[in-house]
Amino acid sequence: MANPGNAYLAQAKRAVVLHGHGEAAFSLLERSAGLGNAEAIYAIGTWHLFGTHVRKNFRKAAEYLQRASDLGHAAASFDLAVSYEKGKGVERDKGHAFRLYMKAALLGDRQAKYEVGRCFYWGIGTAKDRQAAEVWYQAYGQEPQAKAAASRKPLARLHGH
Repeated sequence: MANPGNAYLAQAKRAVVLHGHGEAAFSLLERSAGLGNAEAIYAIGTWHLFGTHVRKNFRKAAEYLQRASDLGHAAASFDLAVSYEKGKGVERDKGHAFRLYMKAALLGDRQAKYEVGRCFYWGIGTAKDRQAAEVWYQAYGQEPQAKAAASRKPLARLHGH
């Protein structure tokens, strides 16, 4: 069954992409997010993270990213991992950051695969394991860049990137 929030998400996309109406889009995103649409929840999180059409607020960003991550959103898990690694909007926790990078990688986020490798290589949030690092670096390198970019591109403008 389709997520009922998809219609609001599509309207929000049109409001931003075609007309540049951030406030109208934000209202539609909130309606879609209220219906459990992970992509809309992620969009709101990134708007707060980057200050797109709203005042930058790392704490709110982390709350929305957490909600989207809980719904299995790979990019939200990745962005939340960065927040935990840097302590932006949440208490710095490299172990939790590593677990979120791993979650995002297992959900298919290409950049997260690299970050998991980096964490294993340097022992960031996990024990140093150069063999595991190599496995993850190879996984990162094997995914075509164009495919990875395309997976993040459809709503890039909506997310303010």
